[in-house]
Amino acid sequence: MATVTPHPGVLRIRPHMIIAEEGDEDTHIEINIASNESAHGPSPGALAAGLKAMQSIERYSETAATTLAHAIA
Repeated sequence: MATVTPHPGVLRIRPHMIIAEEGDEDTHIEINIASNESAHGPSPGALAAGLKAMQSIERYSETAATTLAHAIA
């Protein structure tokens, strides 16, 4: 049987990102990449942007589509 050597980043995967499933014969491990979570929490920039957006949450943006189109372009 060949020995498999994972990339260094794989060895740093934290347990909360791993799902252990019980099978009929063996337990196998799967890396959960569908949870869309971060072990590091939100970035300071994301928190600041969220707080800024909450200051006018009761209003619809008149320019959201244009602003988004320019940001993407």
